[in-house]
Amino acid sequence: LRPGLGAGVPILDHSTNLPARVAARAKALRAEGVRYVSAPVFMGPANARSATGTMLVSGPRQETEAVWSHLAALTGTLVNVGERDDLAAVFKLAGNSLFFALSGAAADVFAIGAGNGVDRDTMLQLFEHFVPSPALVAKRVATSPTGPVNFELTMARKDTRLMLEAAGSVPTMLLPSIAQAMDRAIARGDGPRDYAIFACR
Repeated sequence: LRPGLGAGVPILDHSTNLPARVAARAKALRAEGVRYVSAPVFMGPANARSATGTMLVSGPRQETEAVWSHLAALTGTLVNVGERDDLAAVFKLAGNSLFFALSGAAADVFAIGAGNGVDRDTMLQLFEHFVPSPALVAKRVATSPTGPVNFELTMARKDTRLMLEAAGSVPTMLLPSIAQAMDRAIARGDGPRDYAIFACR
């Protein structure tokens, strides 16, 4: 690709990539006078066809501003996350990890239902009334070392045991690892602290 580029033609990278590779690539290409901008997307094929969804971009302001109008035409929401070359790549991987973690959590919700003879369609009714915010949960984890105690870890561990018992012979995906992490946190003396401390290493 590089040898065929005309003078002043930028490289816009929409792929999901390892942040370290993005940073190294940006540095190397910049030294050769080539503008390389990481712009990963949260978009499926339908979003790409209709220019909807979300695109992230990061890098030096002068370089991102030079391609901003072009990128904005390709997506519904374009977000500049900062001047670090690799920050958009970091956010993209983190965002995808949240999708996967929530999918695993949904599997455990269905397992608890299945262990008690409740089908998936019925279990989905839970989310008509209970919709926890991932952003609020993340903030709770981040502040758990110094934040208020609203739900003690020891009580949360008891509930986790009940969840696993309720699922019975139906395999769960995330709950066993969560239970182990809670046990480690309790062993180091965090039992009286807010439950989210188990996820704050």
